[in-house]
Amino acid sequence: MVAAKVSGSAGLTKGLMNILRLTSTGVSGGLTNPVLSIIELTIAIALSVLAIATPLVAGIIVIGVLIFAIQKVWKFFKRKPSSQQSESIST
Repeated sequence: MVAAKVSGSAGLTKGLMNILRLTSTGVSGGLTNPVLSIIELTIAIALSVLAIATPLVAGIIVIGVLIFAIQKVWKFFKRKPSSQQSESIST
């Protein structure tokens, strides 16, 4: 089921890119196709880097928040209870 969605998305993207190239070929005689290829490659590389970097950054943030929370909890439990001073009543 998931593979059908992925191939559908890939097919849609490829179809739109083919329509764009066909249009650019018709309008410019194929002169803009290399520019479109460079743009497509740049976007593909950027999305690949983001797909790898985003989970790593999220993991680092989660680990940082956990360390911060553990330090706060540790500090809370290490705190000595406040000593209450008894009032002496003088007669």
